[in-house]
Amino acid sequence: MVQMGLVMEGISQVKVTCMGEGLVLLNLENRGDIGRIKHNHLQWWNSMFKKVNIWSLERVAFRRTVWLNVFGIPLHA
Repeated sequence: MVQMGLVMEGISQVKVTCMGEGLVLLNLENRGDIGRIKHNHLQWWNSMFKKVNIWSLERVAFRRTVWLNVFGIPLHA
């Protein structure tokens, strides 16, 4: 959803990776451009993101929701 929103806003150079727990990683080759993109699309940016932080090794999700398709097991099991 975030990637599509960025493209619809005209921001196609940012790659979005879901990290779980509502966290996404915004990847851009030139890190300084994120500030410019945020400034140029401030209303959309503020409606999409609650908070934006620079990523570090300590910033990880501790929970991730996964959906599985399981065939051959009865629903009551």
